[in-house]
Amino acid sequence: MKKYTKLMGILLALVMLIALVPMTAMADTPTYPPDTDAPGTMTLVIIKRVYGLDETKEYKFNFKYYQIKDRDDLEPVENGVNGEFSITAKWDGIEGIHLGSYTIENLPQYTWIAIEEIDPVIPEGYRLSAPDIETIYTEPYASEKRFIDNNYKKRTECDIVISKAVEGNNANANDEFEFEITFYLPKEEQEPPDMSSINNAAPMNVPPAIGKAYPRIYKTLADGSIYYFEDEDYDAFPVDGRDKVTGRFKLKHGESLTILNAAAKNKPITVKELDSKGYLTTVNGIMGTQWKEEEPVADTIRVNFINTKESLPLSESLSVEKRWSDGNDKHMRESVTVQLYRNGEPYSLTMFGRVIDDGRVELSAANRWQHTWSGLDTGYNWTVAELNVPKGYVSTVNYYGGSAIITNTAVSAGLPQTGDAQMPYIGAGLVLAAMAIVVIIAGKKRN
Repeated sequence: MKKYTKLMGILLALVMLIALVPMTAMADTPTYPPDTDAPGTMTLVIIKRVYGLDETKEYKFNFKYYQIKDRDDLEPVENGVNGEFSITAKWDGIEGIHLGSYTIENLPQYTWIAIEEIDPVIPEGYRLSAPDIETIYTEPYASEKRFIDNNYKKRTECDIVISKAVEGNNANANDEFEFEITFYLPKEEQEPPDMSSINNAAPMNVPPAIGKAYPRIYKTLADGSIYYFEDEDYDAFPVDGRDKVTGRFKLKHGESLTILNAAAKNKPITVKELDSKGYLTTVNGIMGTQWKEEEPVADTIRVNFINTKESLPLSESLSVEKRWSDGNDKHMRESVTVQLYRNGEPYSLTMFGRVIDDGRVELSAANRWQHTWSGLDTGYNWTVAELNVPKGYVSTVNYYGGSAIITNTAVSAGLPQTGDAQMPYIGAGLVLAAMAIVVIIAGKKRN
């Protein structure tokens, strides 16, 4: 028994000795820091959060990412890491915002990356707070989330763009036309604003619907260059009381005036040409020298003035004939009223304080839908137009020497009557043909 006990002790000692040998070898092995040059990439998850937009719609946002030197130097590194991606943000009923995400994989380690939104989405009627450029430093074998937020608010103000063009073979591109505009400042103004200070606003290259709504005014010249208003220019836009602005300015052919972030929505905007200089004036396709938006709702209100002056053969008389495209016996009215215009303004002759001729004539089957004015003064442009065009018809005027033919053409149901100032852009398309009123009729006297 003692023999076996001794043998077991020897075997146990050998086993322990064998086990200690590798442990001693491991203890003698030196420890080194991790190899930071070992290849490793990073995964970056971009989460787009959108606040304030219509929950019934989805919105697509485009981004680009590129390598930069460091957090403070956003200049892209030449031949550095770069790419583009898109995120569609959908309404999340639990979070109460629009959400979307995108994953960028295999970004190189120890690199500064910038992420920037391309052409920020600004839906009609909204303003976007200034977006930031996101920067991140990549770590090897890491995965990280970054949130990019867009915050929107409803716009209470709109922009106004007034443009001028002259046409016709007797038009002069150097003629300068004076305008008057009235509008109201947004309700958010707590104090009567100083219009002379709005030229100190944010840089002009910032889109008007991004960031704070700084009011500003500038003129675009015919060659495309920009003239920024100076203090003396803003003096021509005084504020009456708390919020009503009345301004005057001048435009030539090919020029436009832009008023940004200054006019309140849902309050009247009126633009008036003060002197047509012998031209026939149309505004947004409708004959006249004034345009008024009673309750503007669009983000941009465009008012396009076109002045026409033709050098046509002179005549001492002007004959007008009324026609219906569906036949003179199938129309809806028994008579129509035609107005004579002198230099684009309704003609009227007054003597001894009484109007003896208002320039209007009634055409009907009784006079074969025709009339002739004789003895017209050659110093003026004489044109005609039908008043109160029947609903469902489009009126056009064509001139043939000393004759004018007014034609009413039936249109499909649902189209608005021409000249409806409350629907300017639709109505403008219906009356473009009527804007060909360009005849000059000569004569020294008029019966």
